Amino acid sequence: MNMKDSIITRPMRLRDLDAIIAIDREIRKTGKVLTYAKITSEQIITAMEAFTQSAYPESYGDFISRDMSGRVECCYVAEVDAEIRGFVVGQTIVEMTHEKSEKIGEILVIGVHPSYWQKGIARRLLESLYDAFRQKEVSKVRILIDRNDGYLKGLCERMGFDAKQLIEYTISI
Repeated sequence: MNMKDSIITRPMRLRDLDAIIAIDREIRKTGKVLTYAKITSEQIITAMEAFTQSAYPESYGDFISRDMSGRVECCYVAEVDAEIRGFVVGQTIVEMTHEKSEKIGEILVIGVHPSYWQKGIARRLLESLYDAFRQKEVSKVRILIDRNDGYLKGLCERMGFDAKQLIEYTISI
């Protein structure tokens, strides 16, 4: 059986967070992925800790679909041999364009353990995320990455994303 056949994706669970953070740390050690400086799995765990301290019991699905500095609603992990080897976090937003509203899917963070790069895990995670977005009637998916992040740029191009000329400017005040 080939590796791609052994990849299982499923919705992320609270108990997956230790494995996700471990993957995130391994990715950072490579020094190849710059985008992780902006959104990290530590932000996910911070929000998840709020869930465990909530005065009102709720399901994990309800939790992630409310507010985590946005409306994070689509979180998946990829397992190989019953071990988590990758994850993706997405959300949907509604934007007004030319007098009409459009539902957009955003990929907030995607991570695959470096030992499993180029084995189809990111593609499988994105396919699961796209399926979730389709169920939510999303018309377009976007991801914002650092222009110098060659690894994620390559992944995006292989997945069919078109690069636009938009550059995000920010200022700290």
